[in-house]
Amino acid sequence: MSHLIEKQGTLWTDSKTLLIYLDVETGGFSVDQNALLSVSICLPLINRKFKPLDWYMFPSSNRWVHREARAVNGFSYERWRNRGAISLEAALDRFVYAIEEIQASFNAHNVAFCAHNALFDRRFLLYNLQETGWDADESTWRWYCTKRTCRYYANQINGIRSFSLTTCCDAFRIRSRQAEYHESNEDVILGSKLILSLSRKGIGLLEA
Repeated sequence: MSHLIEKQGTLWTDSKTLLIYLDVETGGFSVDQNALLSVSICLPLINRKFKPLDWYMFPSSNRWVHREARAVNGFSYERWRNRGAISLEAALDRFVYAIEEIQASFNAHNVAFCAHNALFDRRFLLYNLQETGWDADESTWRWYCTKRTCRYYANQINGIRSFSLTTCCDAFRIRSRQAEYHESNEDVILGSKLILSLSRKGIGLLEA
């Protein structure tokens, strides 16, 4: 468990480790068959406007997008092209570079990620980083999970009924934008607000 520290206008898991909220969109549940379609990150900034960064990517030739996933995230080549999608390799290069830049700008020794159902996001991200040649494994970053945290501390959270990101946010009166499709860049804003709400209630994050 990590009780978060407020430092430099954002949240840290300890004095040396900056916390970043992350979400991915995928073409299904299988890391070796379904495509990684987008990665978004956001710093849980205190009293400042949230500014997510996101990278959209076209499916690799050996990955596919299940029709049920399309119904959730609205994937189409035209829609992704309009969002500036690039190849998986180029997108993940830019993602890693952005993480390094953020870490340097905050003078952080390490970064940690938080996600809702973090085991899923971590599995997809690390698998695709390894596939594209990055030296990434379970020890590369620490991971925390808002879903696991909300489930564990449910008796301290008034009005929580289930543990999707939306319903966890509803318990803290964090309202989501009504959209036709599930968007990773929207979810990282919601997740960042949820982390801040949990922290202000004195609830520490549980590791994934």
